[in-house]
Amino acid sequence: MREKNTIDYAQEMLVNAPFGFPISQFYHQPDRQVDAKAIFSQADWRFAPTWTFTLGARYSRDAKTDRGGPHNGRDLTEQMGPFGGIDAYKPWGPPAENDHSDSWRKLTWRLGLTKDLSGDEILFTSLSTGYKAGGFGGKDDICGGKDCLDGPTGPQYSFFPYRPETITNLEVGYKGLLLDKRLSLSVTAFYSRYKDMQVTGDFYAAKVHVTEPCPDWDPTCDVIKKWQTVNVGTVDIPGLEVELDYLPTAHTRIGGFFSYINSKIRDYPTFSDEWNCGVREEFGAVPCPAPPPTTARIRPWPAARSTTSRATTCR
Repeated sequence: MREKNTIDYAQEMLVNAPFGFPISQFYHQPDRQVDAKAIFSQADWRFAPTWTFTLGARYSRDAKTDRGGPHNGRDLTEQMGPFGGIDAYKPWGPPAENDHSDSWRKLTWRLGLTKDLSGDEILFTSLSTGYKAGGFGGKDDICGGKDCLDGPTGPQYSFFPYRPETITNLEVGYKGLLLDKRLSLSVTAFYSRYKDMQVTGDFYAAKVHVTEPCPDWDPTCDVIKKWQTVNVGTVDIPGLEVELDYLPTAHTRIGGFFSYINSKIRDYPTFSDEWNCGVREEFGAVPCPAPPPTTARIRPWPAARSTTSRATTCR
């Protein structure tokens, strides 16, 4: 599979405490390419009259490339509005030197075992792994134009790479046709463990030097936050799924499902809930948490370890 994408990202916020002034920004990446190659196979072996063993494997190789750009802007021209396109902004300067590429590869597999209870009922179990490629963002200064507490003074540029996410998934279940095949019932219990799960949101990038104490409406002015995809620590997702389809009469059909998921993220060291603290306070929303102690050291990227998604499980 080969993709070629042009990315235009525009944003405007019409309320921003404490003065209510609007902000607007625009991002243009003219050429982002994605190449994905894979080979996979799966086989079933009926090694006994009522038992079937399944073995599957997949080898994946993914590559991502940025060429040209990005073009950034915050100062509006007379055209106004972030959706006026790249010409609606006065550029910060020439396009950044943003050419960058990376690649990843992974072997995933699946083991399965099925027991035929009858011609209409089975018990099954499987253990499988999954994978989603990593990636990176646009080139940017970790320190946000300020001096980081850690590392050299001045800009510290990064593409903010994030690692592939992987998953190991265990399933045990039942499928059957009951009541003269008028009732289809499926019950599956699963336990998924993600490593390096990819999560997009606000995160702490760096702690920087400031000349004055942070004001109440911006308690973390000494922390640089980025909106970026990062990897988070181990994520465990156990759950249960039940699905039924019932035909009580020749002209009536009843369907339903039930699911229960209890997910827990063990480690998310770069998570930030410092988004728009002033606006939240002004409008009575849930306030920002207390800022970290001034002596805390916020590790720059990459700081997190992470995980993956059930949907990417090799089947």
